[in-house]
Amino acid sequence: MRQMLSPVSPSTVSAFKENNKEPQALKEAFNLKVKYTLLGNKEWGEYFKADVIRGWEEFYKKNPGASGYIRLSRAGFNPEGDEALVYVEHGCGATCGTGRYVLLTKREKGWGVERVVELWIA
Repeated sequence: MRQMLSPVSPSTVSAFKENNKEPQALKEAFNLKVKYTLLGNKEWGEYFKADVIRGWEEFYKKNPGASGYIRLSRAGFNPEGDEALVYVEHGCGATCGTGRYVLLTKREKGWGVERVVELWIA
């Protein structure tokens, strides 16, 4: 992983792995300009327990106007707090989605994307 994400620091990768040993539920505290719904693993699994195609049909029926889902990892930070690593997944159908690592660095005007590594695409 470190080679793909170079120049990521080993401490950032270690923190990422440690922070993501267990899932962490998000709270509805995002100040976004778009409507969003948070789903837990149990709720998410209910959509797809029988069939992937019907699961996506049910997902879009219950979430009209949705562009799919976004799944985020917890961030791993270096000790200085100026580098972060996250995993971002976007799914939009049975054969539609991406998964990627995103390396961020803290800059003078805030956080910026340093590197993106695509892991999979469908």
